[in-house]
Amino acid sequence: MTCTRALQDKIEVALSYLGSRVPQEYLDRWNLITDIDTNEIRLFGLREAELLWMDLDIMLKHRKVYWISELDRAEDGGYIPCIAIEDEPEYFKTDWNWGTNLKIANKLAEEKNLESGINPKEAWLILMGCFRLAEEKRKSEKVHRKHRMPQKAGKI
Repeated sequence: MTCTRALQDKIEVALSYLGSRVPQEYLDRWNLITDIDTNEIRLFGLREAELLWMDLDIMLKHRKVYWISELDRAEDGGYIPCIAIEDEPEYFKTDWNWGTNLKIANKLAEEKNLESGINPKEAWLILMGCFRLAEEKRKSEKVHRKHRMPQKAGKI
């Protein structure tokens, strides 16, 4: 079995397992990189297939939620959606801009989460879990810095 075929099999199994939780954009990406006639990954689509697998792998292991931070704004004042991954102590900003209306931006985030099968309560719990992990990590790093031995000045 070729590497490409193994990758294709992993993606197809993941798509089947995740079912309706797979965002439409992932299905669209998969349709673009596979040949309709042979149902195989197109040569130019190999890198895109690897990226798609990475996204699906995260979905299989950890859920991700979209949320809007009122502090993360684009130059034009638009809200930048953020992504928090379950059991990760940090969040990531996207390069999207969902406009200057906070209510609409929050609604878009909620819709993206619902597409992945995550209701608003679950999204909030995942986000709060990420914040809790980030706070624990920050406190842990603070303790480690506090107990470090001071470096001696001078020649070695």
